[in-house]
Order: sequence, then C-alpha cells, then structure tokens
Amino acid sequence: MTIMADLVNVFSTESFPEVAAKAYITAPDVPSSAWSWNNRITMLLHGTEDARGYKQWGIVGRRPKKGSSAIYILGPRLIKVKNEDPEKEDSNKLVGFRSIPVFRYEDTEGDKLPEYEPVKLPPLFGLAEYNNITVRYTNSSIGEYGSMNSRKKKMTLSTESPDTFLHELMHFYDLRDRDDAKSGQDKTQEIVAQLGACVLSRMYGYDVSGYTWKYISSYSGTKDPEGIGKECIAVLDRVGSAIMSILEDAKRISGSTTPNDNTAVNDNTAVNDNTTTSDNTSKKNHTKPDRTTSDHTKPDRTKPEASRADSVRA
Repeated sequence: MTIMADLVNVFSTESFPEVAAKAYITAPDVPSSAWSWNNRITMLLHGTEDARGYKQWGIVGRRPKKGSSAIYILGPRLIKVKNEDPEKEDSNKLVGFRSIPVFRYEDTEGDKLPEYEPVKLPPLFGLAEYNNITVRYTNSSIGEYGSMNSRKKKMTLSTESPDTFLHELMHFYDLRDRDDAKSGQDKTQEIVAQLGACVLSRMYGYDVSGYTWKYISSYSGTKDPEGIGKECIAVLDRVGSAIMSILEDAKRISGSTTPNDNTAVNDNTAVNDNTTTSDNTSKKNHTKPDRTTSDHTKPDRTKPEASRADSVRA
C-alpha cells in the first residue's frame, strides 16, 4: 500500500509542527453538561451520556420505563445563612451532599430528542450502516473527540473531522475479531486506528499526517522520528489488514474502492481534493443512533481518539 509506506517513511524522518485542535461540534445541550466532573464520570460508567431526573425527562416528553432503576449522582446540600446586615443578601452555606436519582436515556421512553445534524458525511460513512453501527453526534463529555463500542456497535462523534470517524471505524474493523482486544486507551490499538485513519484520509483527499504524527508520538512516549517510525512499522500488517477489510466492504456496497472516481461508500462521501480535516466535514442521512455510548477515559488533548474492546474513546 503505497500511501501507508510513504507515510511511515515520512514519519520516520521528519518531526511535525504543532497542529491546531479539532473543532468540537455544538449539539443540543443536555443537563449533564453542567454537572461536576465526578458526576459525569459516574454517568459514563453506567453506560450513558445522557441522564436526567424524572421531572427533567418529563419536560422533553419522556419518562422512565416501568421497572427501570435510577442511578445516583451527588448534589450539594445547602442551607441559607441570614446576613445580619439588612442591606446585604443572605448567603448559602454548603453543609454536605445528597444523593440525587437520575435515569439513563436508555431506560426512558417517549418523544424523540433533537439530534445534531452534521453538514456532510465523512468518507466511508456507509460502512457504519453496513455493519449495523449506530452513530451519534454529540457534545464531548470529558474532552474526547469520539468513541467506539465494538461489542454494542455504537459510535459517538464530537467533531466533524473525517479522520475521527475513520479512526473509530478502524477500531471496529481492527478489534471485531480479535481475542486480545484491550480495554481503555491501549497504545497499540490507538496507533493502529490513527495510522489507518491517516491512510484512509489521504485516499479521500484529507491530510492529517501532522495530527497523526503527534498522536502516535503521544502514545509512544517519544518525539524522535525514528522511534515513531518503529512504532508504525510494528503494526503495519495489522493496519493493512483492517484497511483491506474496509475497502473490500466498501467495494461490496458501491462497486468501487477508488476515491478519485468520485464514488465512496454512499452518494454523500465523494472526495474533496485539497481539503484538510476541519469542521466542514461530513454527514447526511446518518444512521439514527439510540444514544447508547460506553464509558471512556479522558484523553490527552493530543489523544483525540481512544479505544477499547467494548468501548473506544477518542
């Protein structure tokens, strides 16, 4: 695969300058956006990215399913302290914390919630539907750009940068048949996913080589180009295998794997030559997700995509 060989050669011989962070999307807000870090982690560990109290769900036309159980977050217990100066307002004093019951989105039913509609689909997006992967664009919970739960076939994206989708897609194809898939942000799995995403991005006219070099550097713990190259060489077979599976499935869907003939996996993924990864990326008619996502680990800002056998976060 000439593109991959060229990239590895460049990564082995050059350092790359700092790259700008990807643009996060602004999806319809959810109450948990204002929660404390600990409460958001509690929510994510219970396998959801949207949990609300009974009344909050009622406001949006939903209610907990019969027999569903609440999860509990902590809220401040405040008492009012009267100010002796009549010209000054009374104040609140924190005296402890109380448990607050909230229900996961997955444990509710009722009206459909508003969802973020990206401007344009990323390349190869049709493979999500082909593999029965539900994709949801949502606000970042803890700084991640995306996540992939291979077991539940659920992907979340918090940016329209096409390489983030391709990164998560690489996770799925790389880990789906492996018995040694690791939980959390495993170095090898992350390098495989991002190197593969970089190759696929290049095929479809997006250059994310600088971002990829920094990403692999952050996981390998070195800024030495030779060291980066060795990390890439060590996973070449694994990256190539996943990419070939992706392209074979793409051909089954569209009859072609050649980006330059303006066909991708669906009608909305034609290549934009001379385009770089940015917030003008792509999606239309996406698989309507069921909002289930898996827990994830907070990534370093240079570690936008993350992974695990059950769930992989970016």
